Amino acid sequence: MNPPTIDHIKREIVTRRLSLSPKLADLAHWTFEHQAEVAFGTLQSVSRECRVPQSTVQRLAATLGFSGFKQMKAAYQIHLAQEASRRHTFHRRMLDVQSHADNVE
Repeated sequence: MNPPTIDHIKREIVTRRLSLSPKLADLAHWTFEHQAEVAFGTLQSVSRECRVPQSTVQRLAATLGFSGFKQMKAAYQIHLAQEASRRHTFHRRMLDVQSHADNVE
C-alpha cells in the first residue's frame, strides 16, 4: 500500500478535526502552514518548533495513516517537489505565450 498523500492528509484532518485532541489539531494545522519545515526538518526540530514531545509528532503521523514521521516527511517532500514542478511548468508556459505574443505583433 502506498503512503498517504498530502491531499489524503488534508481530508483526514478535515474529517477527524473533531476527534483530534487540541494538541494534535494544532500540530496538524502547523504542518500545513510550515510544509518545508516538515519536509526538510527532523522529528526533533519539528517537535521543538511546535513545543510538543516527539511522541506527539509521531502520534499525528500514525493518526494520519503514516508508519511514522519519516514517511510523513517524505509525503511533504513529494508534495513540495510536485508544487515546484507545477510552478515551473506554468512559468515556462507563460514565457512561451509572451514570446508568441511578441512574435505576432
